[in-house]
Amino acid sequence: MRTPALGGLGLVIPQSAPHKEEAWDFIRWIADPSNKYDYVDATGQPGRISWLSDPKNIEKRPYFEYFGKNLAAAVPWSPPLKEFSQIQEMRSIEQANFLTGLKSAETAMKDLDQQITALLEKAGYYAKGTKRWWSEWNENPPDYAHTEPYTSVY
Repeated sequence: MRTPALGGLGLVIPQSAPHKEEAWDFIRWIADPSNKYDYVDATGQPGRISWLSDPKNIEKRPYFEYFGKNLAAAVPWSPPLKEFSQIQEMRSIEQANFLTGLKSAETAMKDLDQQITALLEKAGYYAKGTKRWWSEWNENPPDYAHTEPYTSVY
């Protein structure tokens, strides 16, 4: 059985954001179920199953019905690395460094590459210059059909 994979970004407010209260207002607005129709009208596709399966939203965008069904059966996507959460945190920090002007995109990506490489080398994922985890994963990939389906926290 194949299931769709989930991926995406959460809503964050950088520590150096100049308009923190306005950002909080937006997050509260976007998370408020009473705004589900305005949200769909303004942006398109929500990540909540209840909003995707709402008849008014399906009337506006019929494909939501299928997205909602897929989302209900989806599994979170991540590489089969126990260090993946650390990599995501590193990526988030370097992305914020770029978006807030602390680093250029090139510098942030170079720094991220060095951090990830060091993390994976320390964890033993490189053997004689070869990415060992990738070959092991291809020989024995995870069986997503037997994982618990993703359930939204909303």
